[in-house]
Amino acid sequence: DTLVILTADHGEELMDHPPYLFHFASIYDGVLRVPLLLSQPGVLPEGQQFALSTSLLDVAPTLCELLGIPAEKTWLGRSVAPAVVGHSLPEKPVFAELENRALIVYHQQKVYFQNPSAYAPVLAPGLQLKEAKLDERIQGNSYPLPTEALWDLTADPRQQHPLQGAAVLEMFRREAADFQ
Repeated sequence: DTLVILTADHGEELMDHPPYLFHFASIYDGVLRVPLLLSQPGVLPEGQQFALSTSLLDVAPTLCELLGIPAEKTWLGRSVAPAVVGHSLPEKPVFAELENRALIVYHQQKVYFQNPSAYAPVLAPGLQLKEAKLDERIQGNSYPLPTEALWDLTADPRQQHPLQGAAVLEMFRREAADFQ
């Protein structure tokens, strides 16, 4: 009767977008997409998979519903328990933030990035540079990010080629404005 959950707080960039090798300032799917595995033999269906954009904010409400515990009304996430047991749920945008300076919006297989202040995080904090025996004041120790971009993960899973002039861009701008 034990419910087992496996997830992660982040993935790793691993040079998909040079020169970045870390995870703490990335806006890309390789860092933001993490697994969510649930197992409860005899209760949850085995091998059930669903392709629904979810957030780590959805984990607690989902667990509460699966365990019959009331979720806090103030939680921002939603329960995806119906999808876990094979029912459909409407697709909703999923949001991520980068140090309250930039916003990422996932909607279906599209990812929108908005960086109005042209924020460029440092590549590595001083401690990591020091441990790597690099000068902590290294020139160019910043990671330039676009001010706005939209990717289609189906056609471009490594986010190498932002969509240009996409009509859907305005919808993402509205969703970003509603989130803020």
